[in-house]
Amino acid sequence: MGIGTLYPLVIFKKMKRQPFNDSLILRWLARCMLLLIVWLPDIPARAQLEVFDESPGDKDMFRSSTLVNMQTVQTGVPGSWEFHIRHRFGYVKADQSLIRNFLGTDGVANIRFSFQFPLGSRGMLGIARTKSGKTYEMEGKYRFLDQSTDNRRPFALAVYVNVACMSDDFPPVSQFAYFGDGRQRFTYELAHRFSYSSQLILARKFKERFRALLIPSFQYYNLVTPGYQNHRLGLAAGGSVALSTKASVVAEYHYRFGRKPENGLFPATLGIEFGTVGHSFSVFVSSSQALNTQQLEWSTPYDYTNGEFLIGFNLRRTFWKKAKNEKG
Repeated sequence: MGIGTLYPLVIFKKMKRQPFNDSLILRWLARCMLLLIVWLPDIPARAQLEVFDESPGDKDMFRSSTLVNMQTVQTGVPGSWEFHIRHRFGYVKADQSLIRNFLGTDGVANIRFSFQFPLGSRGMLGIARTKSGKTYEMEGKYRFLDQSTDNRRPFALAVYVNVACMSDDFPPVSQFAYFGDGRQRFTYELAHRFSYSSQLILARKFKERFRALLIPSFQYYNLVTPGYQNHRLGLAAGGSVALSTKASVVAEYHYRFGRKPENGLFPATLGIEFGTVGHSFSVFVSSSQALNTQQLEWSTPYDYTNGEFLIGFNLRRTFWKKAKNEKG
């Protein structure tokens, strides 16, 4: 039995059941791979050059594998593993509630813990757990291209995939609820808990201080609410401007195609990031509590044009593996 969108009985006659089809994701990934196949033959094998040389400890384009919510082309350092925390405090507004709720710390928060393990110098695998939906995730990333200093390769390129499983209780449904085909009575299945994201990450360093990111993405939920499609396309843009060798201003904007958020706004973030070889820390104001791309692309952000926002922070800590011949 395929997996379809849930519709109430009163409208099912106008709807068709939309079975989940892995080929949607596979076709999108195949197009990404085709792009890579076209590019790779023209890449000089000798030119694996670094593009971040402000300090001896910082050899990469970005300080972490994530900017704020966006992925970067970084995959970690071989011989290490990383622990990440993403935290979003509760909603506040630019009025007296900002003080009364103590910058949102009195509100309902969302938090995500993750562990990331580099695979060689270009790959990464990770596991994560997000409070929202009690969601467990597996993620992977591979960097295919590095930007070269002579601009023969004008950008860095990576692919990222995420599989998430919501473990929280499903909401109750009426006994008169049917799948979209209008014939089969709706019942929850294990597959309804899963969602997927695949992303193509393009990054470029401009001059010495500015780095930009552009990420087209494809999200798929096995089960969605009435009136929504199972899949969604997004386009995120972001960047960082270095203030010094250890601090940068960071910003993101997440556009989605198709159905727009109810308030017509898209998630946006502005903050500041600090980093060293073993740590990075960023604090920011944002319009969404979502902590993975699937949730972010389905969320309705706060109305930042009316002074609504939240405060959040990200933390990365790198741990180094001991060499086999190292004592103690």
